[in-house]
Amino acid sequence: MTEDFGPYRLDELVGRGGMGEVWRAYDTRRKRVVALKRLGPEQSGNAEFEARFRRECELAARLHAPTVIPIHDYGEIDGRLFLDMRFVQGEDLAARLRHGPLAPAAAVRVVEQLAAALDAAHAAGLVHRDVKPSNALLTEGDFVYLVDFGIVRSLASDTVLTTANGVVGTAGYLAPERILGAGEDHRSDVYSLACVLHECLTGERPYTATTAAAVLAAHVHAPVPRPSAADPRLRPFDAVVAAGMAKDPADRPPSAGAFARLAAQALRGHVPHTEVGLRRPDRTLRGGPDTVVPLAGVRPPGPPWGGGSGPPGFPGVFPDGGSNPPVATRPRRSRLPWFAGLALLLVAGLVTTLLVARPWGSTGGAEPIAVPTIGPPTAAPEPTLPRLLSRVALGGDPRSLVVDGTEAYVVTVPQRYTDQLVIVDLPSGTASPPYTVSEAGGGVGVDDLGQMWVPRCAPGGGVCGLDLIEREGKVIAGAPIDRVPTNMVLERRTGLAHVVQLGPGGLSSVVTVDTTRDAVIGGPYPLGQGNATLSLSPGGDTLAFADGASVVSLLDTRSGRATGAITAGEGSTHTAFSPDGSRLYVSSGLSGSVTAVDLDAATTGARPTALQTGLAGLAVSPDGTRLYVADTDHGVVHVLDAVSMQVIGAVNVGGAPTEIAATGDRIHVLDTAGDALLTLG
Repeated sequence: MTEDFGPYRLDELVGRGGMGEVWRAYDTRRKRVVALKRLGPEQSGNAEFEARFRRECELAARLHAPTVIPIHDYGEIDGRLFLDMRFVQGEDLAARLRHGPLAPAAAVRVVEQLAAALDAAHAAGLVHRDVKPSNALLTEGDFVYLVDFGIVRSLASDTVLTTANGVVGTAGYLAPERILGAGEDHRSDVYSLACVLHECLTGERPYTATTAAAVLAAHVHAPVPRPSAADPRLRPFDAVVAAGMAKDPADRPPSAGAFARLAAQALRGHVPHTEVGLRRPDRTLRGGPDTVVPLAGVRPPGPPWGGGSGPPGFPGVFPDGGSNPPVATRPRRSRLPWFAGLALLLVAGLVTTLLVARPWGSTGGAEPIAVPTIGPPTAAPEPTLPRLLSRVALGGDPRSLVVDGTEAYVVTVPQRYTDQLVIVDLPSGTASPPYTVSEAGGGVGVDDLGQMWVPRCAPGGGVCGLDLIEREGKVIAGAPIDRVPTNMVLERRTGLAHVVQLGPGGLSSVVTVDTTRDAVIGGPYPLGQGNATLSLSPGGDTLAFADGASVVSLLDTRSGRATGAITAGEGSTHTAFSPDGSRLYVSSGLSGSVTAVDLDAATTGARPTALQTGLAGLAVSPDGTRLYVADTDHGVVHVLDAVSMQVIGAVNVGGAPTEIAATGDRIHVLDTAGDALLTLG
């Protein structure tokens, strides 16, 4: 049974707490599903509470980190305070860890993304105060959002208690200074993040005991646990966890990002890239519920164990003491739907947090998943080349390609001043009728709700903007932009679109549009001379712009500042990031080369790999092992080892392949000679 609440249709109550309700709702103005928190009517009668609510929501709405779920709107309707945020599906990290620890590389990726969210919050003056695995939401591609159950206490699996002195948090991850009532700042979140890293690596919380009081005492008095106590191969991370969990906040890394960099350095310096997972025997985690008791200002009792050996009870990694147990092949369990969330006030501190609501009545049951082992590398099979599987006619000169799930979105130009959008259903190989979407635009973007955004502009400049369109091409909403758009990328998780504009004298710039608010929120940021393509790093923090000559500019999406310029071969027109964001690939059509740029290094870190002239689009396989490069002049797709940059071979597809995208085990290519979408696999 639905309920109308202003412009919202409340479709499903997904949680109720002491101060409000969480709904899966439909915004009839913007025609999208949202997560809506509606506070109780008693909260609206408190002027001080309402003022603080609005102030904290305003602060949180300014956060634009990719790992922070954006706020759409907040305010009061019919005497009820509300908060409207993006609706997200996924599973939390705690559920993932119930199947065992993560691979070291995966653990570091989780921490890096949580750190990005924390740094953004800390820069805005917000302290999260409850960083833990159940507040880390994993979505498609293991992208991580930092969220918080906030004031909806009935939805939390752990009991979280606010004391009279404002101590909020969960015992397993609470910093010593907070337990002792000695104040808190962003370094308290760094401590909690270090606890999360320990649990990701070992499958165990740093301190376990039968009571919350004993766990709190351990945080204050016990030695910092070593991940290598669970597995000697984790020894490089001992110093990282020790730094993050230092008892004195002054001894910790100065920021969450600095802590994440320590973890990444340990991984790169000591942990082989072949390590993809750890396996531990099934067991029941020790310890009672994570309950924070009101201990602020009171010295906790001594630790439950003596000496300096740390908490007891870390069993061996494998039951037989070996390092290479057999691994069963089991189906990965399906993701549970979650409804994310809301930036809310923690009960006493009124610090804005991010909320995810668990579906009511979820049992938490799941099929076991296969966890690969660390072991000696096995002989790699001979590499095989993909083959042409299908060709779909598009009916116009294809210019831009975005693949989202089972659909490909292609912008075609059948004639001058006419941009059309064709949607291809990939499983069936059928194309929709072309929809006219612009008179002179460039590119297409698809957000996480499957909504389509296209730049548009009238001939000669005219009125330009970024439009939200229906499948028939009808404009629903949009944001105006100043100049002619030539290219765009859209970060589907944040709804931020980055649009290249072409100005006088061929000077390009980029503006950032918040599609959730139909507003330009950044730029124009100068890119320099030229007009080629734009790519976005997986974390959404870096733009790479190829100028069509030999320079690739890097831009920080948060500050708009240029962070570097890379010189590649002549005719550099396309770029692509590796899935982990550590490497950038540049194709140079005139020089006929592809350059791999290690972004963590001071230099490019690799020499250009010579291929043939006519290179255009390029894409990296989702697992980061293969690089595919379209060759317009020779009608082939080159296949390279994305790590070593060795050439594996070339697939003859005919025509003039230009843009390319890789998803799963398929490669999708635009053929501008045959006006077609090709699929390889």
